[in-house]
Amino acid sequence: MHDELRSDGPTSERPPSAGLDDLVIVPLVLVAVAGSKLLKAVFSILIYVLDYAFPILLQLMRIPLLTAGLVGDGMELFLEGGPPVPPRVQLEARRMAGESATAVDLAPAQHQLSSLRTNTPTRL
Repeated sequence: MHDELRSDGPTSERPPSAGLDDLVIVPLVLVAVAGSKLLKAVFSILIYVLDYAFPILLQLMRIPLLTAGLVGDGMELFLEGGPPVPPRVQLEARRMAGESATAVDLAPAQHQLSSLRTNTPTRL
């Protein structure tokens, strides 16, 4: 029987036989197919888990994020020197101190329109 496989005839007349390359390729293909099916299963399970976990995690993170925002706003207010004093209170304070106070005096320089009007070109 060994002589039948070792014929010196053309390859189309010989029966197929497993070679060295088949010993390498077949296990690699089996590992690749198994890995592909395993990854598909893992990702499928992960998608279902995240579908249920994401809304729950959003609700759990809402309170700490709201707290962090409020603390940040409070720190900003503290570092700026406290809440702004309304112009009406400043007018009353100046009036009681005997100084003349107008609403234009109380507006910060960046909000006064007189300086803006002189610097902007007129367009027609």
